[in-house]
Amino acid sequence: MHFLPFRLRVIPRTLHFKQPAGTSRGVYTSRRVWYILITSADPQIRFTGLGECAPLPDLSCDYSADYEERLLAVCREVEHTQNLDVEALRAVPSMLFGLQSAFRSAAGSLRGDYRLLYPSAFTQGQRGIRINGLVWMGNYDEMCRRMEEKLAQGFACIKLKIGAIDFDSELALIRSLRSRFDAQTVELRVDANGAFAPNEAPHVLDQLAMEGTVNVCVVCPGFVADNLETSVEVNMEMRERFLQAAQAAGASRDQVSFTYVPALGSDPGLISALTCAIKDAL
Repeated sequence: MHFLPFRLRVIPRTLHFKQPAGTSRGVYTSRRVWYILITSADPQIRFTGLGECAPLPDLSCDYSADYEERLLAVCREVEHTQNLDVEALRAVPSMLFGLQSAFRSAAGSLRGDYRLLYPSAFTQGQRGIRINGLVWMGNYDEMCRRMEEKLAQGFACIKLKIGAIDFDSELALIRSLRSRFDAQTVELRVDANGAFAPNEAPHVLDQLAMEGTVNVCVVCPGFVADNLETSVEVNMEMRERFLQAAQAAGASRDQVSFTYVPALGSDPGLISALTCAIKDAL
């Protein structure tokens, strides 16, 4: 992707959470982010763009202790070539996101507002976007309070982050919501973010099905390719087990959805990258 002549600058910042943010990988009280500032290299043209790189330690695939050094090297290369090679940066999605956002922001700056990345009825205040009310991880009382706040704000879809406290307490939250609102009134979603080990997942799915969960998306570990065990145990056996549990709870088979996300080995980009790496090594 080419743009008008530009310069890039990386601005690191440390952000502090107003309240501790629990995840399946621990609790965050602060986080490091890097802003990418793009400005014109041509004195006759003025524009400014801003993008954000915000990976999370232990959660983001491209985070490492030397993240800042790697980001600086990427930005130097992009500035030197005056080109953003999207395919070359697929393996570092947070950096690619920050750079793409910065260029979009710069284009918005040329239109009069660097904050306007994608002009639409939404950005013009003419139409809203339906989103879920996110209930962040915490202890039972904290999650219960946050859930009540989202319901009071009028959200018709509640998304619970689960996996940080014991699963029985999380099921109690689900039951509390379902005892007051049926699925037609309030949609319920849960997000485990890899909190459950493979031997725990079948039991968790059984319990969720019994509580009226009918739509599940299972993402397996990032193997280079799906092995037979993954395909059979997860995509076949676990699928059938979940469908049967959901039907036993009263759902019809056509209401139930089990989506299996295959490993990266099915992506042509990864296959191409591996092919190039093998050829270089021979």
